Amino acid sequence: MLRTVHFAVGGSVPVLGVNLGALGYLTEVEPDALDQAFERLVSGDYELEERMTLDVTVADAGGTQPSSP
Repeated sequence: MLRTVHFAVGGSVPVLGVNLGALGYLTEVEPDALDQAFERLVSGDYELEERMTLDVTVADAGGTQPSSP
């Protein structure tokens, strides 16, 4: 979910989270309600909820940023 939001946030693309695992944070829909969620989406029966995102850089005590793998 976090990776999807990372890519979508730059283009202001809405994201609908579906809980497919054990952790359901940031998700709004359970798998058994997916058909109903899509029907509501197509009919325009939904509200957008703005969420804040953070851009974080990690550095050591000397201010050096580790290189990406």
